[in-house]
Amino acid sequence: RTDARATPIVITTDIDGVTRDVATPDIGADEFTTTYNTTLAASAVCDDRTVSVAGTTYISNACDLIAKVLPSGGAAVSGRINTCVTMDATAGPLPVFNAEPYLTRHFDIEPVNNAATATGTITLYFTQAEFDNYNAKNSAWPDLPMSSGDAAGKANLRITQYHGTATTSPSSPGNYTGPGSVYINPNDANIVWNGSYWAVTFDVTGFSGFYVHTNPTYVLPISLNYINGIKQAGKHLITWKVTCNSTPSATLTLERSADARNFTGIYTINATALRCAQPFDHTDAQPLNGMNYYRLKMVDADGKITYSSIIALLNASKGFELVNIAPNPVTNGTFKLNVTSAQQTKMEMMITDMQGRVMSRQTVSMISGYNSIDMNVTNLAPGTYNISGITADDKTRVIRFVKQ
Repeated sequence: RTDARATPIVITTDIDGVTRDVATPDIGADEFTTTYNTTLAASAVCDDRTVSVAGTTYISNACDLIAKVLPSGGAAVSGRINTCVTMDATAGPLPVFNAEPYLTRHFDIEPVNNAATATGTITLYFTQAEFDNYNAKNSAWPDLPMSSGDAAGKANLRITQYHGTATTSPSSPGNYTGPGSVYINPNDANIVWNGSYWAVTFDVTGFSGFYVHTNPTYVLPISLNYINGIKQAGKHLITWKVTCNSTPSATLTLERSADARNFTGIYTINATALRCAQPFDHTDAQPLNGMNYYRLKMVDADGKITYSSIIALLNASKGFELVNIAPNPVTNGTFKLNVTSAQQTKMEMMITDMQGRVMSRQTVSMISGYNSIDMNVTNLAPGTYNISGITADDKTRVIRFVKQ
């Protein structure tokens, strides 16, 4: 296994004249792309190496699949990532936590850099036999997909993420050093059977342990409906709506960051279930100079913590910034391009391939604040592309995305 495992050096072209990966070159004189097995790692195993900006598939020594990590979002993960899969025994009852069964295959993904706050897109791999084993033993719980066309099974799939590092060996749910857990409902379009295995793709903020199960017979105590932000006379107005389903109260803290990594609470409200029925808002009267990232921390009556997605506002007289793409990789031909703009303006978005050829152009109108723009790339062939934005007086950074 020499793919993406060398130390970067000054030589930028390989023996065949191919440009070497700057961050994660291959060992030896030839830069190449590994062909992975269509089988999954069948035992507990880890793969520790540097993640590529185009995404890295982590594998066993036998080239069997573990998981894929793609840097994305406002604080894109970078550097070395230790990616491990744990296989609980399939014989006997399913493993259970808080009376809830979970899948025997689970994962620990731990970056060296900013593990608690880094962002990215994760793809986890599963066999149909593992889903079938879960379905046969889960008694009253909903089933995981039984076939590629099982829409109900896809809709049932859920992931619980525990932050921090595992405190047990092998790792187990609820036994992590980080606070709380995050309940993830992947987009059904990103739960894909490719003929050999299941691939489940979703975005994360923070890395840790990931456990698959099905939606419980109860709803989440607090669920987020939306979080938005606009600029108003030099101030930032943040609005949000939550639903308090099965908790008598909720503590909602609006947090702010200059780097999308280190957040500080700037406003807290304790709401009854009745108050939760109404929208919330807060005006940040003294935003930071430059980029301001906001997220909502939600704590139910039992102390369980969940976080919203991150939005960004630019405190400047002009300029704009592409924040992120969701989902990335793009699996169904559409995605949302999230952009923050200092002022109302028009922006030309340009998509180029990896050779710099322009594949599409589109002009959109942006408000002064956070914009979420629908993009359709069904006409693009599968591959890796760059998207950038241009206004009359500014050009933004480039974001790379993968079209599957």
